[in-house]
Amino acid sequence: MAGTLGATVVSELSIEGLPRGLVAGPGFAAGETVSVLAFEAGREWLVEGLLDAGFLRAEVWLDTTRSGEAVAVRYVVRPGEPVLVGGWRFEGNESLAGAELARALPRTGRRCSRPVLEQATRAAWDAAAAEGYPLCRVSLARVDFERDRAFPVLAVDEGERVTVTRLEFEGAKTVSSVVLARSAGFSAGLVYSPRRVRSWRRNLDASGLVEVLDEELFRDGDEYGLRLAVQTRRAGRASGGASWSAASGQLSGRVELDLRNLLNTGRRLAARWQAYRGLAEYELSYTEPWPFGLPLELTGGARLRVVDTSKSRAGLDLAARLVPGPDVRLSFAVGYEQLAALDTTLGSRTTWAGTGVELDRRDRSGLATEGVALALATRVGERRRAGRSHVIGRVETDAEVAGPGWRNLTLDNRAHYRLVYSTDTLADDELVAVGGARTLRGYREEQFRALQAGWWSVELRHDFARDAAWYPFFDLGVLQARTGWFVRPGYGAGTRLGTRLGVFRLDYGLGQGDGPLEGRLHFGFEGGF
Repeated sequence: MAGTLGATVVSELSIEGLPRGLVAGPGFAAGETVSVLAFEAGREWLVEGLLDAGFLRAEVWLDTTRSGEAVAVRYVVRPGEPVLVGGWRFEGNESLAGAELARALPRTGRRCSRPVLEQATRAAWDAAAAEGYPLCRVSLARVDFERDRAFPVLAVDEGERVTVTRLEFEGAKTVSSVVLARSAGFSAGLVYSPRRVRSWRRNLDASGLVEVLDEELFRDGDEYGLRLAVQTRRAGRASGGASWSAASGQLSGRVELDLRNLLNTGRRLAARWQAYRGLAEYELSYTEPWPFGLPLELTGGARLRVVDTSKSRAGLDLAARLVPGPDVRLSFAVGYEQLAALDTTLGSRTTWAGTGVELDRRDRSGLATEGVALALATRVGERRRAGRSHVIGRVETDAEVAGPGWRNLTLDNRAHYRLVYSTDTLADDELVAVGGARTLRGYREEQFRALQAGWWSVELRHDFARDAAWYPFFDLGVLQARTGWFVRPGYGAGTRLGTRLGVFRLDYGLGQGDGPLEGRLHFGFEGGF
């Protein structure tokens, strides 16, 4: 080996024995002028690259040959066989069982590479935090070898188990901290877990009162608390939508008003109006949160639907909603409905009761980038018409699966199913309504009526800001009408844009048989006041 400590030109560079598919280099190339100290540093880089790929017994030799002012550099690699993980071991853990921690770690049989070890360290911390140890520190102590297998040993410093005694808000100038804590679903004395914190943040986001910007676990004496940095939102929300068909020139629309924090108490008052094709709907609801200090909310509602001025359907309902767990909501409801018509033989009275359950593990309630949400609602009742009694029921299921894609892309899948049944003859406006911006894009609002229907929507969403995205979409509906089954696809593109005025949404959808200029434009808006 020959060389000097000064800078020299690399005339040739060769690496022999590098495993196939492994991309690694010394950090310089032939033709460059480098210090000879870079040759040894390059050997160490190669060793690091081999270790990262799981070649824990790799060796690298360096040979240099000087010719005039230039140096030919040659590396000889003997990687050996990649070492696989035979199992995970822990030391220092007392309250946390090693077997429980190991279940959260990467499976055995994988290459014992640096990325796998880093993944294992993070997974062990996640498992410890989920058990109430967010102050836990996990590091790689060493790697033991037995029978050509690696057994990484993770050092676990558990720290103390954290119980959150209070929730504080930084930046909530106009909203009561008591209202925010209750809206989050917080109860003092709960053991800390990232899942529970995500639930609190998601509930606050869904309340519409604040936007959570950051979180901080703090200690005050012997107690721990969680401080959330928030930005207040306008408590009043106005939203609306409209659809326009290029082929028929028909326009339909809806308007919704929601006062979410009356007198800074968390009480809510909401109103909705919708009109299309001779049908008009009106709805008013009031929500009383935490009645008598109980961890639930009561909502009473009244609604009226007028069909072609020939009949009207009026209803009252009362629903109770409670949160038994960080990701679960249960609801119970009762209601009464009366149908009045010019044809008195169509008049009826219906009483009903219903239940619902929701599971929400999305990262946020709006444009979710990952997570799962599931919901099931059932309703059954008795209808009295023309002196006879009939059974009437309804089943609704919803599911959303969002997963991160490449860079800022999110693949968002949503599936829905609706079923209505009765021993009485159902009117058209009682059937499952499909079509429009919220169900099957590319068709007019409630264009189809079915006894049961399922529809699937998928968007490949590019999120370029928190409330801004564009996406191609594909919707597919499978419906059972009175005359039989049929399928309707819808496809197109849309955008969602957050501004100071509010969030605007615009979708252009094509239905079955539509040409490029024969689609339907769906417009939506939501803003605060």
